[in-house]
Amino acid sequence: MKAGRFLLVLLCTLCLLSGCTQTGQTAQAIDPEQSGSAGGRVAAWLGSYGTAAFGGEELPRPGAVVMQYTGHSDYTAHDPPTFACAGERDSIANWRTMQRRLEAMQRLGIPTEFHHYPGLAHGFGLGTGTVAEGWIDEAIAFWEAQMEADASM
Repeated sequence: MKAGRFLLVLLCTLCLLSGCTQTGQTAQAIDPEQSGSAGGRVAAWLGSYGTAAFGGEELPRPGAVVMQYTGHSDYTAHDPPTFACAGERDSIANWRTMQRRLEAMQRLGIPTEFHHYPGLAHGFGLGTGTVAEGWIDEAIAFWEAQMEADASM
């Protein structure tokens, strides 16, 4: 088994962690100068290029990337399996951009799973009490499937 296949990059841009608050179906920034929403993009970049490409110590590549609501469209032929989800009413990151990215990765033979949720805006977090509730369980199942596939190699 390859080293690092058990590492999961879970930088899913939870709005709570990036300085946003959820009000009904709208995510509102507390302080746009001090907050950001780059976690999904960071997860994707680390999966694509590794930590050393960004000046960090060389670490094993992740076994899977799990990310939420990002407009990140870049990918490489060497990206790890990727699970992503987004709300269809996200005014910050269009869910179709993420869908196109994962479809392109899948055409390269990279395992992907994508979910989009009607009525949800940017920053639904764990989705508790929404149509997205349970996405984290689906992401874990995706990650476990990648570990099983890697173990059989």
